[in-house]
Amino acid sequence: MSLSPREPDAEEIERKWTAIWESRVKELPLLPDPRPRALTPDPFQSSDTASKQAPRPLYQESASWFKVPPNIRRDILRLAFGDARLHMCMEYGYPDVPREAESTYHCNIVVGPEENSKEEFRLVDKSQSMSWHWWGSRCHRYFPISTEEMGPMTRKGSKGPWEDYCRDGGNHRVCRVWRKKEGPSACHVGIMGWLLSCRQNYFEATSVLYSTNTLILNSSHMIIHLPRLILPQRLKSITSLEITWPFDTKFTPEQSYDNLDQDHIEFFLGLLSSEWLTSLRRLYVFFDEGEAWLALSGLEAYSKVIFDHMDAFARRMTRLNELEEEGQGGIKEYALNKSYQQVWRDIHGNVTAVQLPYVDSYPKAPYHLPPGDDQVPGYWILEVDTHKVPHTPPPYTRICRHLAFDHIDRLGSGSSPCSDILGYSPESPPYIPVSSQGSPKSPTSLDRPDFHEFDH
Repeated sequence: MSLSPREPDAEEIERKWTAIWESRVKELPLLPDPRPRALTPDPFQSSDTASKQAPRPLYQESASWFKVPPNIRRDILRLAFGDARLHMCMEYGYPDVPREAESTYHCNIVVGPEENSKEEFRLVDKSQSMSWHWWGSRCHRYFPISTEEMGPMTRKGSKGPWEDYCRDGGNHRVCRVWRKKEGPSACHVGIMGWLLSCRQNYFEATSVLYSTNTLILNSSHMIIHLPRLILPQRLKSITSLEITWPFDTKFTPEQSYDNLDQDHIEFFLGLLSSEWLTSLRRLYVFFDEGEAWLALSGLEAYSKVIFDHMDAFARRMTRLNELEEEGQGGIKEYALNKSYQQVWRDIHGNVTAVQLPYVDSYPKAPYHLPPGDDQVPGYWILEVDTHKVPHTPPPYTRICRHLAFDHIDRLGSGSSPCSDILGYSPESPPYIPVSSQGSPKSPTSLDRPDFHEFDH
């Protein structure tokens, strides 16, 4: 007798879906191999050979823009296209219906009721065939609040990926504020015209785009094939990521819950710690239930699996300045939560609750730990307010590698205790990552990587 929480025909359904997605993955627009034309050499590499190969169009000698020193040009490009949170999505489906200028939703996405439904959804053009296509935009999960007002996670300032609806039109009230501040194109990255202007502009702007922004990825099929979708030098320049990764489970007939697919988790974490992402310094991971067959009776086992993998990941990712993890589902350690609903867990599995009188120590360990214990790497486990998260049964965890002498940018937690109906609270501003490169709004750190420009 099977005690699995699945439906009787769940295995057959899963096999069919697996076959469907395997055929779809074969249609992914992977990078051509070999490339039809050579990459542009890096004019700033130390190699004399590479510098001699770099093209130097004659108009660059007279153009006013290229008379500006390179470091000043980079600062200008960063102000225009950097230090933001950008969606980068590869999805399979019908294309959107043509955007309407009068639409108040994110990126002028057209939203309306579908057939036989009163609810509104992003409208797609079903007259065309389904295919893979890229989608990107600035993230307007938050209102435009300056980074000086950001609070640490213990002040509950950050909304998690579960409250991100940018792809489906977002919150038109939030976008309206952004457009009022930055103009009608505020939702868009707005870099394409600059990239197409000339090779040198393409090179310099692409470097800023990948190295100074937080890229938001939420497609597991894209993440799995990332090294074959994005040029290696682009991946190596990425410094900050926010990733939603779906859980997967293995059919387990003789118990009341299905086991988590640990190979699925380890493949994902292995990719993040591979040679493809050598400049990565800030990582934010949200483990989503996705299509996994989870059961309440397996929460303790799920927690152990997640923590074992994340502890090992934190130990080997010593180059990270900041590492956070959030996951759906109950976690046993939450029984320790007190008035602040948070506990500290080090990489050895030791857990302690905050004690009153409480002084915020984030991202470091609690101040009440004895000398020596406060130097052990660890992470905070927090709980989100369930009434603020629709259709989600969190708590969630945030993991941050503790560095005794390093500055680590502070974050907010999942929701604001005094938010209004718009999800906005001036007392608990949201988290907007600051690039790991030095800027007036991001304090410098000895661990921050030097800037390296790459070919394109």
